Amino acid sequence: MANITTYIHWMGKLSFQQSSFSEFDAIALATFTYLDLGDLVAEDEVISLSNAVTRLEEKKSSVFLSLDWGIKKRSYAAFLKAIFSAPRYKDIKIVNYTNKNDIKQHVQFAAMTFLLDDGTQLVSYRGTDDTLVGWKEDFMFSFTRVPAQELALQYLKDVIATGRKTYVTGHSKGGCLAEYATLFVDESERANILHAYLLDSPGLCEDVYPNVNIHAIDPLVSAIEPEYDVVASIFDHDWSDKKIVASDEKGIMQHGMLSWIIDEGNFILRRQNDRSSTWATDVVMSWLKDVSTEEREGFVNDLFKALTKHGEKSVWDLGKNPTRVFDSVLVSYFGATRRRKKTVGKLGLYLVLGTNIRSFIKRKKSKFFDLIFTNVFQGVLMAVLGVIFLVVPSVAMPYIAAGIMSIIVLAMTVLTIVSLAQEKWDFYGQRMRIALTILMLLLYASLWVKLDFLVSFSNTVFGIFFVIFAMWLSENLEYSRLKSKFDFIWNILEIVLYGVTGAFFIFAPESLIVIGVFTIGTVLISDGIYRLIR
Repeated sequence: MANITTYIHWMGKLSFQQSSFSEFDAIALATFTYLDLGDLVAEDEVISLSNAVTRLEEKKSSVFLSLDWGIKKRSYAAFLKAIFSAPRYKDIKIVNYTNKNDIKQHVQFAAMTFLLDDGTQLVSYRGTDDTLVGWKEDFMFSFTRVPAQELALQYLKDVIATGRKTYVTGHSKGGCLAEYATLFVDESERANILHAYLLDSPGLCEDVYPNVNIHAIDPLVSAIEPEYDVVASIFDHDWSDKKIVASDEKGIMQHGMLSWIIDEGNFILRRQNDRSSTWATDVVMSWLKDVSTEEREGFVNDLFKALTKHGEKSVWDLGKNPTRVFDSVLVSYFGATRRRKKTVGKLGLYLVLGTNIRSFIKRKKSKFFDLIFTNVFQGVLMAVLGVIFLVVPSVAMPYIAAGIMSIIVLAMTVLTIVSLAQEKWDFYGQRMRIALTILMLLLYASLWVKLDFLVSFSNTVFGIFFVIFAMWLSENLEYSRLKSKFDFIWNILEIVLYGVTGAFFIFAPESLIVIGVFTIGTVLISDGIYRLIR
């Protein structure tokens, strides 16, 4: 299908004087901005686009820093060949090339200015590259101003000072930088901006910029996003000139600009975004609305501290040792404060429901569905579990608990061996993990050596489960108190009932396990029936 490369072939013979700058030119040059020029171009150098490509070809380093480059190398090679040979583009002068990556300052910023033959210029900001500092900076947009925004603003001010009329563009994070810079330049400077093209880019967070009139720049803005869109929907500003375009890719891969379909010189437009991408947006935005900026900051800092624990610097580094990365994230989660865990827990819940519980129920207009989701669903589930406990022979319960233990121990053992191998068998550095794994293995072995201990262990496992369940129910006390006195009293009874059941399993004599299993089944069925009829 035709895309921006096809457009370059169509229009490549026409100068900007013959055919004025368009949104397709913005896309073409924003794509070029992802090209890794490295140290081949100096910041104060003036170089033609074709000469810059020639230097890259001589170094055999024609690498695009867009995330889809690895799987679309042929498409990018075709794009580069087309733009290199097209008279419309090849003689464009590139100036003010800048590329900054600073882990300590949390900065990933790259931009370049293209001088067009009609006397105008285009400022193009690069989007997120493959560095983890760049990804962390993206997350930071949700709770603070980031250094890249200030760099983008100063960059645009310096370019406008040259006196040329200016276009501004950027893809993904680059579009967010373009929006920020266009909004915060002085009005006199903004008068020199001809247009801003925001290419599938997120907006500015209202929590960070609560009193900013974002639509002051609406007449200057054209926003383009693919049918499956998650990025531009984050802090969406609902621009007057917004296009939803068709793509020849699926899912999140539509974020790549080379996938946007052009037919006979125009985009193929869609009326609305794909429903599955709307769900993903709801997940992100519901979570952001339900957690404070302080909670977002803590979550982001913890996450990237874990991701970079072993010196990882790029997204591709994470794929080299996925087990180690997963382990770091897991350790970080279990070592976090209760408040941080709750923040992560909300995100997990939204991934299941597509939004928060309140919005999920509110969205479903059917009273019948509300009934299933609340009382009926919970009642049936608890009743079925109760029947299972009553039907399954009591002698089998210890083996069920042991099976669960088997999975846990196997996972811990494999993880420990893998970690040792990755750390070059540093037994001293991994001594705590090794000691814990050995302890778990000894405990596991004792289950099978002595059947009586297996029975006792299963009682403890089920007891701990019900105690934790009682603690979880206690978090609903405030809500049930506000709902009605009866719900408040029943909530207290449930907490006491499951707490006592848990304590019984932990401390009761092994000879009473049959009574314990019968107790679980009875309690679950009774509570399930109540939820069904209340």
